[in-house]
Amino acid sequence: MTGGALSLSGHSFFGPVTHRTPSFVTPALYRAHAPYSAPAPNSTPAPNLAPAPHIVRTIKPLFDRLSGFVADSITWKHLRVRFETGATPQWQLILVKPDQSTHTIARMTGDALTEVVAFSPEQPVLTSARSWNLTKPNATTLVMSTDLNGRTFERRVQIDTTTATIHVTTTLHWLGNEVVSSVVDNWDFFTPQIDFAWVPNLRPEPQLVIGEHTFRSPAIVLEHDQTWMAITPDLNRWSDLPRARLAALDLNRREHPLPRLGFGLKGHDPTFHVYYRHDPARVFTYPAGPVRYAYHLHLGYGNTRSEYLGKVNDFLWQRYASPHLNSSKPQMLPFADYAQRSYNTLDSLQQFVSIPYKGTQMGAYKAENHGNYFMLPRQLIWNQAWFNAQRSAYGLDYFGRLLGEPRWVSQAKQTAHFTLAAPSYEGLFPAIFAFEQDQWIGSPLRLNGGVNRIHSSSAAWTGLWLWRAHQKHPQEAYRDRVFALADFLVARQEASGSIPAWFDYDPGSGTLSPHPTLQHAAETAGSALLLGELALDTRHERYLRALLKAADFLLREVLPEMKFYDFETFWSCSWKSPDMQDPYTGVNPQNNYSMYWTAETFRYAYQVSGEARYLEAMLETMQLLNLYQQVWNPPFLKLYAIGGFGVMNTDGEWNDARQAVFAPLYMQVYTLTGNPIWMQRGIAALRASFALMAAPEHCEISPHTCKAYPLGLMPESLAHGGSDGTSGRSDTGWGEAGALASAAYVMEQFGQVYVDVSRAHAFGIDGVTVVDFQRVDQTLKLSIREDTGTARILQIKRSDGKKHAVEVLPGKISQVDIPIK
Repeated sequence: MTGGALSLSGHSFFGPVTHRTPSFVTPALYRAHAPYSAPAPNSTPAPNLAPAPHIVRTIKPLFDRLSGFVADSITWKHLRVRFETGATPQWQLILVKPDQSTHTIARMTGDALTEVVAFSPEQPVLTSARSWNLTKPNATTLVMSTDLNGRTFERRVQIDTTTATIHVTTTLHWLGNEVVSSVVDNWDFFTPQIDFAWVPNLRPEPQLVIGEHTFRSPAIVLEHDQTWMAITPDLNRWSDLPRARLAALDLNRREHPLPRLGFGLKGHDPTFHVYYRHDPARVFTYPAGPVRYAYHLHLGYGNTRSEYLGKVNDFLWQRYASPHLNSSKPQMLPFADYAQRSYNTLDSLQQFVSIPYKGTQMGAYKAENHGNYFMLPRQLIWNQAWFNAQRSAYGLDYFGRLLGEPRWVSQAKQTAHFTLAAPSYEGLFPAIFAFEQDQWIGSPLRLNGGVNRIHSSSAAWTGLWLWRAHQKHPQEAYRDRVFALADFLVARQEASGSIPAWFDYDPGSGTLSPHPTLQHAAETAGSALLLGELALDTRHERYLRALLKAADFLLREVLPEMKFYDFETFWSCSWKSPDMQDPYTGVNPQNNYSMYWTAETFRYAYQVSGEARYLEAMLETMQLLNLYQQVWNPPFLKLYAIGGFGVMNTDGEWNDARQAVFAPLYMQVYTLTGNPIWMQRGIAALRASFALMAAPEHCEISPHTCKAYPLGLMPESLAHGGSDGTSGRSDTGWGEAGALASAAYVMEQFGQVYVDVSRAHAFGIDGVTVVDFQRVDQTLKLSIREDTGTARILQIKRSDGKKHAVEVLPGKISQVDIPIK
């Protein structure tokens, strides 16, 4: 309990609680502000017997005078909820096992039972009521209510049999003019021994909360010994909330005997980059009438981590995102039309730099003028893990050939020449070229890099896209550069399987030495991506062995504690020390770019080895990645947000450019599992990659950005700092060109409509929706609706490799019959 709170109690479930004399504050005392003193870790704060200096916290009525004991419960399959009044009133969340034995997973009792922090100058919130009313409207619902001096407090708990969850609605009827700081539901997990914890955002200081801005796939998850619990806000009830920046999740493993997780209304503002601070003095005056919030509780046991995270993620996706999948929003134009607009605008703005090179031309899109931010010269070309010219070239080549634009094809070739022009140090090469100074730079100084410090993951990411260019248009120079880099990574792989994040180059001796920072970290996966692609394509033994060694390292050292540490986790805009800890949640800082690298590494390892442990590790990592994907369109953002991605658990981005990077992986996971949700998520991520593009058609889905830039350009993300609004443009490769590269890669792999013949699934990808699909005898029957208002010829690609071209009319449903053979 925080200092200054007032407790009126008998005994809590966990032991005696000190009796205190009711005391009410005056308006003068209310205006005072008491400093917060954090308790020691894993300790119970000492009771504060003094009157509250600035607020009154109503914990519960006095139960000493209860005339009797009342209890009731609701049960459905493995779920049971029980409420007891009496000297120790409490809610219990109980699992019923197949043998009918029971296990209490969480309780709400003691100081958590009714947590209302408020002050009324006319009629105090703390009341003389001495009892709870308990009713059971039906077999799956319990309602607890009490009177708080004229204010009805009600908690309605219902087992939702359609989703196998527990739905809770808490309502407080205000008299009007109360000054309210917070109303929160808190649940105590059954044990302090936590094997796994997940929160959407860290909250490493006492007054921080997990603010609503982080609610992309909002959930707190705790697990011990395969018994788990999760809490997810009811996003469909958002209109019940009186204003923005009130809803907050929280996990506190420091100030209570047991981990306490909760959801409710707790006013907050973004602070630092990016956390959310609740100041008890940040109060609101509510009008008379009800204020309510709702959430779901999820319980289970006997599941692997990927299984219980999958249950939570599938619930969020099916409840909130799936109803929106009957259209192609936020994609408003065919991918080819986006390409026309973006590449033509980039050409008109002379963003492509062409430089003489060995009797030909090399070139690439130049970076935006952010040199000062990265502590570099201003005029740059990048082949880094974010801003990657070689990846951008993949889209240029594809759409140039598709649309008959030889200029773009030429630019793609010049970009490959630029990649080849980088100096090679035992096969490793720098990421950045300052073309005005004719200087190669290893990696950005701001991102723990340096002029002579070369980032392994950036080189490998570049090599991956150069290899894909070679697969389409074989060039001996491309192949040799990629093999030289891969051989370096194999040679420098450590005995543990890790690959250092950086190597320092000594110009005097010409030698490379591993940099100690992140030498043994998730950065390994960034290099393993290239080894995996080569292992899959070439089956060379050296790449196979190195890939599996890297995957085993990630299985041992990264995945168990979610140590997704990479260059962005600590040194980008959300700076923090690599040894940073959050004592309140117990969750490590993490960045989902290395989470993506790790999932890809496990995918490759499974595909080349067939070992089930790699498949399980891939699925577990993908379920973690899912928790960063946006499943709804929040009212506090002007954005059609479904499908996009955030970045890390200490930052505020929505619709970050990495969603385009992630999209093809999701589709590949579908091909391995057959679960259509993976394909749905991948398509949604790809479409979200274009939502921020400047286009008049986008003013409905992204009003902040639809006119903020020249036609066809976009920023890297939205709402970066924790508040609504555009975040600024960083680079075409981390914007429109990157999105188009992924669209090109997806259309080559899956077409514009993908039909899985053996599994009888069909998916519209490029601005179309498959509204019906059936297999009748030896015919595939599809009903395809064109969603962008464009008459065109679509390519249908099948899982057996066959292709079909069909014509669709704008806004119409076309019936397509395809023979299976």
